[in-house]
Amino acid sequence: MKLVGILIALVLVANGAALMGAWRNRSVVRSEFTVTEEQCSVQMGERNRPTTYLHCLFSQRWTDVWLNERRMREFGFDTGDSDRAAHQLPRRGFAAIRIGEPGAPAVDFAFDAGTLQERFPDRQTHTILPAELSATYATGPFQPRGAILVFLPAMAIPHGQAIPEQQPGQRVRFTAKIRIGRNYEPWLVEFHPR
Repeated sequence: MKLVGILIALVLVANGAALMGAWRNRSVVRSEFTVTEEQCSVQMGERNRPTTYLHCLFSQRWTDVWLNERRMREFGFDTGDSDRAAHQLPRRGFAAIRIGEPGAPAVDFAFDAGTLQERFPDRQTHTILPAELSATYATGPFQPRGAILVFLPAMAIPHGQAIPEQQPGQRVRFTAKIRIGRNYEPWLVEFHPR
């Protein structure tokens, strides 16, 4: 009986800590932006898993001026012509995303979110999100290129939200409003099927 009481107390403490973390994250809104089916997809719930989720993935490959060979070396990548250079692990950090444009392009990367907040202080035009930077290499003339992957955690769409039936293979069309909090964690504010 004593063990059951300890387990219940442990569950309550863990749930309380999770709620406090969510409250702390949502106490500061770093940015707010709207996405559509172009940037995100809907995973419909099933009978045994009724929750429907919104998944967002922003991925880009560059040869842009800002993500050149010099910048790749600054981020710790070996840009030499070697086998080792072609098999490097991605670097985790943050990407500055230009919001309100098709594809939500990334315009910069840094290991520290504060660096990007200083460079892009306007929350109406840019948001800062956790990201991975990896190096890819063109075949033929050896040329390092960067690729940035921003993957937001799945966000539950509120129960009772009417999502129209779709034909197999057909995507749900929608607009959704997302907020990014103090810890750079997203949450879904609004979801509107079209």
